[in-house]
Amino acid sequence: MSLNAEELFSERALSFRPSEIRELLKLVDSPEIISLAGGMPDDRFFPIDRVIEASTFALREYGKKALQYGSTEGIKKLRVLLMDRMEKGGGQRHRSGKRPHFHRFTAGSQPGGTGFCESR
Repeated sequence: MSLNAEELFSERALSFRPSEIRELLKLVDSPEIISLAGGMPDDRFFPIDRVIEASTFALREYGKKALQYGSTEGIKKLRVLLMDRMEKGGGQRHRSGKRPHFHRFTAGSQPGGTGFCESR
């Protein structure tokens, strides 16, 4: 006895089509395609050795806490380090004299864009 799976779905469910984004992402996997889409950087330029080094440091320094969600602001020590580095590279403090708590560091473009829009 064979089962016809289509008989189990409603007409609406049978009318569903694949996501256009999902279909587009299939093309990105092709070696002939260089995607300029946001969030899909060319993986040939990933600094793997530096990521391994940073990950190893974070795990040794913070242990399980490095793998857990934390506050939105992130680790204060990291924010201070980033601000020091920015100032050495020509960055300036805000005229208010504020440092890490004034700046917003994010792990992606969505939180950054949202934060920017909320601060206006």
